[in-house]
Amino acid sequence: MNEGNYIYMQARALLEGPRGHLRTLLDPLDGVLGGGIEAGRVTEIVGPAGLGKTQFCLGMCVMGCLDRLDTQGKVLYIDTEKKFSGERLSEIGMSRFPESFAEKGSIEEMLKRVIVQVPTSSHNLLDIVQVCHGIHLLLLVD
Repeated sequence: MNEGNYIYMQARALLEGPRGHLRTLLDPLDGVLGGGIEAGRVTEIVGPAGLGKTQFCLGMCVMGCLDRLDTQGKVLYIDTEKKFSGERLSEIGMSRFPESFAEKGSIEEMLKRVIVQVPTSSHNLLDIVQVCHGIHLLLLVD
């Protein structure tokens, strides 16, 4: 199987994978999306600089960690703009879900489940995506 077919098969597997939704907690957006971000699909968030795309991705990162607390699913955050902030992720988690992070050490446990990769090239980005297929609950590229 050559590289071109490998990438095609991975995309096809994503389209045929199990379905479900990860809520965004933005009711109008969840309504338009049929319940949230659909599993196994690519959802692109676009807009001008300063709109809040990175904040949205950080919020989805928290949701990805909370959604599968029982299965210890991991979130892969691919940071193409070098804007990831563990401190901001912690703030979002504590402000939106204080009851989920009330226990001592719970924020640290969430942070352990977030894997941050900073690709050095477009080829490196593709390598990261191929390697992570099937092992993460949520893949975010920011």
